[in-house]
Amino acid sequence: MNNLKVIKSAEQYHKYCDELERLISLQQLSAEEEDKIDLLTVLIEKWDEDHSHSEDIHPVEMLKQLMEMHDINAIALSKSTGIDKTVLSKILNQKKGFSKEVIREIAAYFKVNQASFNKPYTLPGPDEKVVKKFKSTLSLIREADDKYSKKKA
Repeated sequence: MNNLKVIKSAEQYHKYCDELERLISLQQLSAEEEDKIDLLTVLIEKWDEDHSHSEDIHPVEMLKQLMEMHDINAIALSKSTGIDKTVLSKILNQKKGFSKEVIREIAAYFKVNQASFNKPYTLPGPDEKVVKKFKSTLSLIREADDKYSKKKA
C-alpha cells in the first residue's frame, strides 16, 4: 500500500491529500485502492485534528477558507451539497446562521468536523438605514394614533 506513514510535515500532508483526491476521482477502484482511501482519510483527519486551530476561526470565515482551498464557489458548493444557493449566500454574507442540516452537509463535503461550524456567533445588526426608516415609520404611526385619540376624546 505504498508504505503510508503517519504524517509529519505539511508537505507530506499535501501529498497525501492530492493522492486521496486522485483516488476518489477514479471510476473503478480495486480493493487495495479502497483500503488506501480509508487509510489516507484516517491519516489526514489525524493531521487535521492535531494541527487545526479552527476553534479560533469564525464559522463563516472557516467556510470561506475551505471554499478557497478547494477552489469552489458558492454555486458549485450549492449544487454539490444540495444546500439552497440563497441560503448559502445569506450564510456567507452573515445574514443567516448555519442550520444543523447545513452544518452536516458542509462538514461532510469538506470532510471536517461539524464542530468547526457549530459555534455560536452573532449576526451583524440591522443596517442603519433600516433602523432610521423603522423609527420614522414608528413616529408617523404614533402621530396618527395621537391625532386619532384626540379626535375621539
